[in-house]
Amino acid sequence: MDKGEIEVRQQKIDCSNITFILTSNESMEAIQGDKPIEVEMDDGTTNLVSHDRSFINRVTRVQFENLSVEDNMEIIQQEFEESALSYWRDEEIAGIDIILDDDCLRKMAIAVIKTKRGARYIEELRKNLMRDVTKKIYDTSTDSTSGVSTYKGKKLFACFNDYDTSERKHSFRLFTEAERNAL
Repeated sequence: MDKGEIEVRQQKIDCSNITFILTSNESMEAIQGDKPIEVEMDDGTTNLVSHDRSFINRVTRVQFENLSVEDNMEIIQQEFEESALSYWRDEEIAGIDIILDDDCLRKMAIAVIKTKRGARYIEELRKNLMRDVTKKIYDTSTDSTSGVSTYKGKKLFACFNDYDTSERKHSFRLFTEAERNAL
């Protein structure tokens, strides 16, 4: 690479006019730092990561600003609208509306920023919400179908809970309009 070329499968490739774009979810400070840093992986485990200084020092770095709370709120809203469309295609549960108000969206956006895992964490939150919705509509009685019919044609308002350290995840509380008004 120092000569402006690389060898791939016994062929030399001229790289003198090529721009390589490398992306990372790590902060600029973490990439430029001299010491290994602890990075949380998608599965919740942590690993020590260090970077090859000889490579990092040859790369021109451009730092992008992190997404704002409002940007994350918009992405979350869009992601949840798209996933809800496919989730509610099931005839048995169709007609139940999940409402994510601005307070819920804001708390979720802040959690996404705090985890420093970006959009991957939005997907995890979506799965958690769908799990909690399913739990709510099926756990109301011993007969699973009567629970669903209780919520048909109604709105369920989602309330975002703080991080549960014992379960290592965020969860949601869900309220009908009557339950929400009674709070």
